[in-house]
This record gives sequence, structure tokens and C-alpha cells, in this order.
Amino acid sequence: MANLLQKRDSSKDTLKKKQWSKYVSKGIALSLMHFNSKSKLFKSYKNSTYCAETLLTNEVGKIHTTYCKNRWCLTCGRIKTARLINAYLPQLEEFFQPVFVTLTLPTVNGKELPMRIDEMEKEWRLIYNQTKKAKFKKGYQIFKGIRKAECTIRPGGLYHYHFHFILDGWAEGEWLIAQWLKRFPEANRLAQDIRFADEFSFKELFKYAFKAEVKSGSKTNAERYDLVFNALRGKKTIFPFGGIKPIEEDFDEDDLT
Repeated sequence: MANLLQKRDSSKDTLKKKQWSKYVSKGIALSLMHFNSKSKLFKSYKNSTYCAETLLTNEVGKIHTTYCKNRWCLTCGRIKTARLINAYLPQLEEFFQPVFVTLTLPTVNGKELPMRIDEMEKEWRLIYNQTKKAKFKKGYQIFKGIRKAECTIRPGGLYHYHFHFILDGWAEGEWLIAQWLKRFPEANRLAQDIRFADEFSFKELFKYAFKAEVKSGSKTNAERYDLVFNALRGKKTIFPFGGIKPIEEDFDEDDLT
């Protein structure tokens, strides 16, 4: 897993990747603007069209620009992912037995999505509170790890909000799944997953909190993107717990050094 931190692009490669992510991100932002003119996020979509638009150098030759820091921006998403890896991967590599756990519920339609998000977040907090009690501590080690929330747009007007975890301990992971199924009888046991964490698991945990199995170019799909981004507005997707030192998901100029 450490090789995620060891690979370093050249300055030329970095600028090429930034150029490509800027090109894709601007297209997404323009589509979101065009088809969601009355959205609460319209100004944010507009800001994303100017993200990293101009690169400037200061007196010592350092390149800097202005970032939108929005969830749908691939340029900012790459920066956030790198920061999360740099901050959290060294802590996770200290785990004795890291496991990758996925918790899901059946997909919902657009109207049900905000309620599903609130419901899952509430039950997660209640489950986590259980790990602080004496009964849990007698049978298990410290409940420690990171939880990442993710939402996928699926065809047919459906949305899939789910959680990914990296935890320390297989027994703790099985306990978490059991608690989830206890609170959500409608959940499919086979859809919940636990496996030993590997390089793929860490990449899955730190990637963007939003996925789509449809493109944003059409009016219907752009409106579906807007629905998800509004549902996630103001919500943190990364939740470290059990002694993992947290960092802010957003970044400033000093963080890019």
C-alpha cells in the first residue's frame, strides 16, 4: 500500500493531468449550469467553469491559481484525494489487520434520496456510539478506522447511497455488518461485503464521493446530477474515528505545497 505515496509525477505530467481534468470539469460544469438555471448550486456551477482557468507564477517561480473546491470538479477532486492519501494512509498502514467493509441498502428514487442519506447517517452514529460502551469493549479491540460515504447515480432514475470503511480487525468488521443488518432488515446480506484491505481498497476509500453510471450531457441526467449534489450539499463524506487524526476535506494554498 505504501507505493500509493511513493509514485511522483514530473511537473510536466502534473500539468498535463491538470489540463485534462480542467477540460472535463469545465464541460460538466457548463452542462450543470445550462440545465439547472434555477438550482441553489447554480453560482457554484458557474464558479467551477473558472476553476484553475489561469495559472500564475510569483516572484520565486511558484505556480498558483484559484480553485472552486466543489464536489463535481475533477481538478479539485484530485487535490482532495491526494491530501486524504497523504494524511490518512500512514495512519491506516499501522493497523494490525485492516479490512475493507461496504454497507449498502436498496437503491431509491430521487425523492427518497435525502431521507435515505439522513437515515443511514443517523443509524451509523448510533452504531458507532455502541462501540464506546463497556459491552463492546469487553469483546472487541478499539473500533478504529475511516468511513467514506458515496452516492452513485444509476439508470432508471435510481440512486445508491452507501458506505465504505477501512477498519482494524476482521471481528470488528463482522460486528459492524451484523449491526447494520439488525437495524435494516430490508438490506441484502449478500450486498454487504468484508475483505482484507489491499491497494484497491485504499484507492476506493479515497476517491471521489460521487459516481455516475450515466453521462451529464443530457437535460435529464444533468438534473439528476444536480439532485445528488444538492442532497450532499454541506455534508462531510469522510469520517475518521477511534483515534484517527482528522483533516479538513477542503484545502487552501498552503496545503498544495
